[in-house]
Amino acid sequence: MSKSHAALTFWRFPRVVSHRGGGVLAPENTLLAMQTGVKYGIPAVEFDVMLSRDKVPMVIHDEEVRRTIRNSEHIGKMFNELDAQELLTLDAGSFFDPSLSHIRIPLFEDVLNYCLDNHVFMNIEIKPATGFEMRTGIVVAEMTARYYDRLAQAGVAPLFSSFSFDALKAAKEVAPHIPRGFLMHQSLDEVPNWKQIVSDLGAVSLNVNKDSLTEEHVNEIKAFGCGVFVYTVNDLVEAEKLLSWGVDCLCTDKIDTFSPLAARLRP
Repeated sequence: MSKSHAALTFWRFPRVVSHRGGGVLAPENTLLAMQTGVKYGIPAVEFDVMLSRDKVPMVIHDEEVRRTIRNSEHIGKMFNELDAQELLTLDAGSFFDPSLSHIRIPLFEDVLNYCLDNHVFMNIEIKPATGFEMRTGIVVAEMTARYYDRLAQAGVAPLFSSFSFDALKAAKEVAPHIPRGFLMHQSLDEVPNWKQIVSDLGAVSLNVNKDSLTEEHVNEIKAFGCGVFVYTVNDLVEAEKLLSWGVDCLCTDKIDTFSPLAARLRP
């Protein structure tokens, strides 16, 4: 790896990140979730961005409108079959708590503004619907780029991530200055070309599943000049083990129990 790429991978992001905004303490991928992460002392959030039918970036995980949506005639439809104005009317809170039926799917731009105003770091997962990988990468990168200078000045320059090589490649072409991390479900041993993927994307991190990671993998990734971001870590003993291996960042659902660890690891 070239020295120029290795220099980019110095870990300058938070060490603990709240999964889908508020972990298990709020309806995922909502503004309330982002606020919950801050409330528990973890001003660093991971969330998913997908495009509506009319190409508006919105914050949601599932391609099918079902698991986190209640009381809608749109249940069972695909997210990108609906326009943003329809999606903004859907109940995205009562699946978590019946008293939260007023909670809505947020626009990506609303989350950008919240995180900018409150100095919250964002790991923005580009979550394209099938067949919309490049378009989603482009739209998310274009919008993020409009905020990037202000986010950087606030000390919370974001990190893109995605399981989609094509989405991250498109984001790189639009906004090469915004760092990228490549998400993997598989073990490093099952992706023999991972070094080529990292190089092609100019990725600063591999974002890997804790269940497929070994200490040897961590050493190999870091020797290649790449950061190690691990998901989803909910046990503090396991967290300490991963940190002892040299893992750079932990993504967790247990933001209440991980709050002291986040404070300890804060620069």
